[in-house]
Amino acid sequence: MSTFINVQRETEIFLKLTIDRENRKVLFAEANKDFVDNLVGFMIFPTSAMITLNPEPFGKLNNVKKSIENMTEYYNPMKASLLNTKPPAHCNRHEHALHPLDPSSLKKMPFYVCEECITTRGKPYYVADDPAVLCPTCNHAMTQGASYCGTPIEIANEGGGFVRQLAKYIITDDLNIHPLLTVSLTTNIIRGAKPQHVEEVTVNVSHKKLVMLELLKKAMQNCDTVLSDVFFADGWIA
Repeated sequence: MSTFINVQRETEIFLKLTIDRENRKVLFAEANKDFVDNLVGFMIFPTSAMITLNPEPFGKLNNVKKSIENMTEYYNPMKASLLNTKPPAHCNRHEHALHPLDPSSLKKMPFYVCEECITTRGKPYYVADDPAVLCPTCNHAMTQGASYCGTPIEIANEGGGFVRQLAKYIITDDLNIHPLLTVSLTTNIIRGAKPQHVEEVTVNVSHKKLVMLELLKKAMQNCDTVLSDVFFADGWIA
């Protein structure tokens, strides 16, 4: 039996959950690239962003963050950078439900080189991400725009994001992720559950921010029932 549950729509993204209803357990989920990109994208999240989204698991690091917020820029000139840390340049162009991008950043990365060095030396020696920075070689402002060139791996991944554009991925209850290459993988996961209590439930997770925030909170609690705790709560599974 399949049930469709809708939430606020952004784009149409569905998860097919195989559940043991009697034990209120998600055995595994089948997901496409879009959802998996958001899940593995947690790996590039800056600590400051993680604390803002979910302070509790970080303990006294919350005090460190508050101290940075309360400190003036006179004592901490890098205050803004610490509180608004960006992912690495080669990852920063990938949209994440919890880390939105400025649409203009999808077209080019804001890097700058020294025009004076290009003119007099034929090539720049330094790169900056702020046009107000002075060139260490000649002390001129580094105002000449330069675009970021993707890595060979990034260029090869024509679909963008992180994982390949395969048909399906399997996500287990404890957030292990596998390409769905063989039926035996899902068969082994289902083994042990009573067949009469196993069913498929398709959920619309188009409102990714809501889902991803709950998954992040549960994942940081070091539990083995992340999907079950999220999708059996708040009316996701009737």
